Amino acid sequence: MNDKTPSTTLSDNPILGLETEIRALKKTIQVMRDEMEAMGFAKNQAIQETKLENTNEVKALKGTATALRDELEKSKFDMAEAVQAAKLASNNEVNALKGTAASLRDELEKSKFDMAEGIQAQKLASKNEVKALKGTAASLRDELEKSKFDMAEGIQAEKLASKNEVKSLKGTAASLRDELEKSKFDMAEGIQSEKLSSVNEIKALKETVASLRVKLEKQKS
Repeated sequence: MNDKTPSTTLSDNPILGLETEIRALKKTIQVMRDEMEAMGFAKNQAIQETKLENTNEVKALKGTATALRDELEKSKFDMAEAVQAAKLASNNEVNALKGTAASLRDELEKSKFDMAEGIQAQKLASKNEVKALKGTAASLRDELEKSKFDMAEGIQAEKLASKNEVKSLKGTAASLRDELEKSKFDMAEGIQSEKLSSVNEIKALKETVASLRVKLEKQKS
């Protein structure tokens, strides 16, 4: 014979259902608490990491700020030195320019003085040259007048000499003409005499030839 125990369900036992629900809720609460603790731990860890990162970043920023401050101070110092050097260079350049200006001023004054002296010397030289040229012109004028006078005298003397020479040449020409005429006459007489002499000689030779021919004829006979 089987003993059957009556089965109980949650619907039959409300207390058992509540306990089960309470256990489930407790489990859920525990799970949620564990999750919250895990989240809190993660949050704390994240906060710690963030703080550490922030600390490192702040440290780095402080280092960067210090470096920038040092660089700024050095830049200010370098700028002050550069400004001082620029002022010194500017002062030196100004002093050099002042010296150059003074030197150029002195050189200009000397150049003006030398130019004035040169102009004065040139004026004096020109005056002396003009005086010398006037003297030369007067001398040349006198020499030209004398040359003209000498030339006139020379021309007059030359005319007289030419006149006398022409007269002499005319006399010589007349004498030569007379001599030529006489020579022509003498030549004509000589030619005439030579012709007469030749005629007489030819006549004599002819007579001689005739006489010799007669003698020859006589000898032949």
